[in-house]
Amino acid sequence: MALSARHLLPDGDALWAQQAPGNATGVRVLQAAGYRPVGAGVLLSAPDN
Repeated sequence: MALSARHLLPDGDALWAQQAPGNATGVRVLQAAGYRPVGAGVLLSAPDN
């Protein structure tokens, strides 16, 4: 599915996939389909009052 999604867009269009870095299998699947890592997410929460 990850590989097929890349072929649904015209050449040159960007396609974004988000995967939790802790899910090593998911990361490997996306990289095998030609996706490349571009950054990391950070979850922020408000302090308890």
